[in-house]
Amino acid sequence: MASDSSLFKEGKLQLRYFVLDLEKAMFKFSKNDKSSKFREFPFKNIVKVEVKDYYVATHKDFPFAFIVITQERDFHLCAKSFQDRSMWLNGFNFLFEYRLQQASKL
Repeated sequence: MASDSSLFKEGKLQLRYFVLDLEKAMFKFSKNDKSSKFREFPFKNIVKVEVKDYYVATHKDFPFAFIVITQERDFHLCAKSFQDRSMWLNGFNFLFEYRLQQASKL
């Protein structure tokens, strides 16, 4: 994501580094990829992930955006490419399928 984007200049967006940690069952983020301080959200708190068509029309600088909806808040994320976004979405879909399988075993 380019830091010279108008949305960044206007202070409407903050650049963050996100990690989907399948081993620890956490979705987490920090201010950059070098930081060791992460804010963490357990997978169980993730409600759903959405790709909104209006993003493409209204945020032409961020055509590969998607939303991670947690119980606490929504995260508006943007991947660098369609393939990167697909990998993120596949990771979340894996998480949701696993969660459904575990729930059905109870």
